[in-house]
Amino acid sequence: MGHDNRFKVVLLGDSGVGKSTLLLQFTENRTSSSQPTTIGIDYKKSNLVIENQAIVLDIWDTAGQERYRSLTRNHFRNAQGVVLMYSVDNEQSYHSVSQWQADIERYCPPQTRVLIIGNKCDLPSRAVPVEQGLLISSRLGAPFMESSAKENVNVRTTFHLLAKMMLDERKSMNQSDKMEQLLQEKLIKLDKCDCCQRSLQNTYHQCCGYF
Repeated sequence: MGHDNRFKVVLLGDSGVGKSTLLLQFTENRTSSSQPTTIGIDYKKSNLVIENQAIVLDIWDTAGQERYRSLTRNHFRNAQGVVLMYSVDNEQSYHSVSQWQADIERYCPPQTRVLIIGNKCDLPSRAVPVEQGLLISSRLGAPFMESSAKENVNVRTTFHLLAKMMLDERKSMNQSDKMEQLLQEKLIKLDKCDCCQRSLQNTYHQCCGYF
């Protein structure tokens, strides 16, 4: 499988928001009642098909505790996608989204795509209403949805949507690269063409492909 079909994804958010459970549900279609707290970094791989293209996701599950933050930041490099999570029953985890976003902007490539997830929407009571999720989504300029890793609500949708976002970003970058290459080729052609060098009014001759 070609390199162009592989994407690095990082799961971010405070400890206890359900990152590991979301990943386990997505990759193994199960949850664990005794899911341990992630120590440092965990990794899983998943295969998807988006727009008839086979895609590989390299997914890095990060620890949310402050003492692991420097280790977590090491995995921001070359990340094409981020699932930024909070838990709807934990208001502090919601407020931390802005801090995590600041880390993303500082350490991730500028083209990294971010998807904000409010997890544990199955809980009967909540501390963060849906409107708050939409508000921070609008403020940070990143799509938002709620999920339940435990009940398998919007789990696959989360990763499929992010994969589509990353694929679109890569297509856009490739198109920009092609346009830039075409422009450079035209400039080189003009630079080497004596007839156009002598044309002060930019009235290019047919020899350069300009009419």
